[in-house]
Amino acid sequence: MPGSERIFRGLKAFVQGFFVGVPICLTVKDNFCTVCQVEGASMRPVLNPDFHSKDFVLINRWKAKQFDKIQRGDVVSIV
Repeated sequence: MPGSERIFRGLKAFVQGFFVGVPICLTVKDNFCTVCQVEGASMRPVLNPDFHSKDFVLINRWKAKQFDKIQRGDVVSIV
């Protein structure tokens, strides 16, 4: 039975980590920052200069919630 106890402890640690880690990751993604992929030609030539490449950008959601800090020249993502 020592093998089954080790499996049970490992499964318990995984479940505890899952239920702690997932809410933390979702909170960070929804409120602080997230990574998005730029597709298409709408941001050419700065982002996605040719149609065969894909650029990734880090979106600062914390700054977007403070509308007075957005300045001219900032890239804004609207979903």
